[in-house]
Amino acid sequence: MDYMEFKNQMLAEIEERLTEKEYACYEPADGNMLEESLVIQEGNEPIRFGATTTSMYRAYKSGYSIRQIAEEIIRE
Repeated sequence: MDYMEFKNQMLAEIEERLTEKEYACYEPADGNMLEESLVIQEGNEPIRFGATTTSMYRAYKSGYSIRQIAEEIIRE
């Protein structure tokens, strides 16, 4: 699976685990984050950091399933 397909599937897997009030998205690297990251937010609450896309893809390439990665992110 290529990087872009992975990102799309990872986001879908995370979204399945969120409550109705939460949402997930990718935030680009900027002054606050050094790398593009998947973040989770509930309404106007502060962003809850998920993980960098690079670290998630590395975990996937090393043998973790998308489901396993999503479970770890939600558990945090």
